[in-house]
Amino acid sequence: MTRAVDQVLAQLRTDARFDASMLAIRINALDRFRRATSLHLPPDWLEPAQQVSVRASERLALSRLHTVVAIAGPTGSGKSTMFNALAGMTISPVGVRRPTTSGVYACVWGSPTDAAPVLDWVGVPPSKRFTRESPLDADDQAGLRGLVLLDLPDFDSIERDHAAEVERLLARVDLVIWVVDPQKYADQSLHEQQLPAMRTHQDVMVMALNQTDLLAADETEQVLADLRKLLVDGGLADVPALATSAVTGPAGLMELRSRLGRAVTAKRAALRRLSADLDEVVAGLADLVGPEVPAEIAPDRELIDGLAAAAGLPAITEAVAWSYRRRASAATAWPVPRTQPGPPVLAPPQQATQRAALSLAARAFAARAADQLPPPWPAAVTDAARSRLESLPAALAGAVAVTVAGHQTRTPWWWRLIGGAQWLAAGAAAVGLCWLLVGWVLRVVALPVTQPRIGLILLVGGLGLGLLLAAVSQPLIWWAARAAQSRVAADLRSVLAEVAREYLVSPAQEVRRAYTEARSALRTAAGERG
Repeated sequence: MTRAVDQVLAQLRTDARFDASMLAIRINALDRFRRATSLHLPPDWLEPAQQVSVRASERLALSRLHTVVAIAGPTGSGKSTMFNALAGMTISPVGVRRPTTSGVYACVWGSPTDAAPVLDWVGVPPSKRFTRESPLDADDQAGLRGLVLLDLPDFDSIERDHAAEVERLLARVDLVIWVVDPQKYADQSLHEQQLPAMRTHQDVMVMALNQTDLLAADETEQVLADLRKLLVDGGLADVPALATSAVTGPAGLMELRSRLGRAVTAKRAALRRLSADLDEVVAGLADLVGPEVPAEIAPDRELIDGLAAAAGLPAITEAVAWSYRRRASAATAWPVPRTQPGPPVLAPPQQATQRAALSLAARAFAARAADQLPPPWPAAVTDAARSRLESLPAALAGAVAVTVAGHQTRTPWWWRLIGGAQWLAAGAAAVGLCWLLVGWVLRVVALPVTQPRIGLILLVGGLGLGLLLAAVSQPLIWWAARAAQSRVAADLRSVLAEVAREYLVSPAQEVRRAYTEARSALRTAAGERG
């Protein structure tokens, strides 16, 4: 029971692949794939996808009530005779000269007006279109109503234009009948060029071993078995091979006609052909996508380390620490000789050295960002990551300068506290000195004087407090300078991460997003769901 259910579900999934709406979804997905990859893959790689997308869209827009069947084969195989036999009338010229069929002929079962858009799209000239049904047929031909039968030029024609025309027509028909004869059924060009090109189209091909009237019954079976073996060896085991004769026996032609009738009645040959076209082009693109990878990426530690080294971050943070010590010492020193130091001098790295370091950092990051991506995506990621490399040095220099300048404007509270205390100490010493000087002058002029002890206390106490504050603040300044160096280093790494995100990560991330979109689109184009 379970096996039967599985078979039914499998059949439903198979039928869904030949549903017009599902084919439209797959075509749209193929277009999404082309849009996602157009900036990252060579145009000639996407040309087959574009051709199939356009061709499938055009065919879906035409009547699906018509089934376009081509009779193809080499010169002398009797395909034109078979075409006329199936049509029941002489339409295509038959002869022994090469090439026999110089252009395509069409026989329409049903209204020629209704079939005109399809024939225009296929490219059959109006002068070579014929109608099979007539009032005399009554309903004899009703089983094939909707069939558009084409007799193609010989694919091995000595005329070069004929081979190109056959290739063009084979790309547009819904079903192909390959006609071979007992002498050329193993033709190398057929089995190594024509048939392998349609290996994914086995559902819409039939092989007809024609002119079996030239063989005995046992010879026919032997040649037919050999032909089927050639098909199996060529990966075409699902292509049916029939023995036919357009001259003497109706049996093979009746079976072929019956197959045509079933295809016309089902009205799914066009959908099967389009599905096979999509399968073929998707299979050709399958190697361009691989495992699923996250679309979003961020600057990693290795990238920031590389930018930090290229920007000279260690030297910059040392300069900031040195400047901090100078500014702190000036802010907390004895106020009389105090001077305000300037900003730190940031020695920029040598241009050539910096560019080389940035190039190496970008390449290393691109290699990590492209990990697990199949070719040619790694090259696209590398090109994207390096696309703004010329602007990166100036961006780094600007970001570093702004960050360092921001740190230079900060004045810690304890600087002001110690600086204020130094002013108080200096003031006390100055008052004490003045006290002593005034007392000395008063004593000289023999006036009563104040106690000199007070002035001495103020002078010595002020000087001592100043020296004590200087002695205590120096270790604190060195410790605070190291802390400031750590803070500016952390801020600079954050700034470098933002610069890396804008100039390196974002371009590479766009490629990864395109890869993710392409992978999803190709899965849908392949008919996968979920």
